[in-house]
Amino acid sequence: MFADRNLHGRLFYKRRPKMIPNWKFNTRSKWLEGAGNRKGVCTKVFVQSPRKPNSGLRKVAFVRLSNGRVVKAYIPGIGHNLQVHSVVMVRGGKRADVPGCSYTCMRGLYDLLPVKNRKSSRSKYGVKRPNYESNRSRFKQIYTDVDRRLHFYRTGEELGPEDDVKKEPGI
Repeated sequence: MFADRNLHGRLFYKRRPKMIPNWKFNTRSKWLEGAGNRKGVCTKVFVQSPRKPNSGLRKVAFVRLSNGRVVKAYIPGIGHNLQVHSVVMVRGGKRADVPGCSYTCMRGLYDLLPVKNRKSSRSKYGVKRPNYESNRSRFKQIYTDVDRRLHFYRTGEELGPEDDVKKEPGI
């Protein structure tokens, strides 16, 4: 851990510059203790007003992490379903306008549901990719000779001008 364990006292590497720690502790998310994220249980869910010059109500929770630490974590997105005893995943990430809030809850994991009706930036809010319908479902109705030819290339079935397309699953 340290270059020399025999030295004692607070901040010994300030007094003796040669003896410095071999690694630096990440102070931004230190209660995660080196992990990328940690599971925790909400002990209190509340709203807090941000620092000047911002205004609004920021949704925040006190979370007891799996290592026993209690941290203040921000709940991102519009609307949430958290209450006391909800299980959440907490990652690092300071909220600049909320005092003392250095952690963020991850949407879409454990009890914290994804944001509803979210179309852009979905990965930040735990939203799955929606199933898009194509603008034109080809070969359901055939109007032109080009469509008849393409249908023949695709299926090997030749259609006359009055013939209907047989419905096949997957086409």
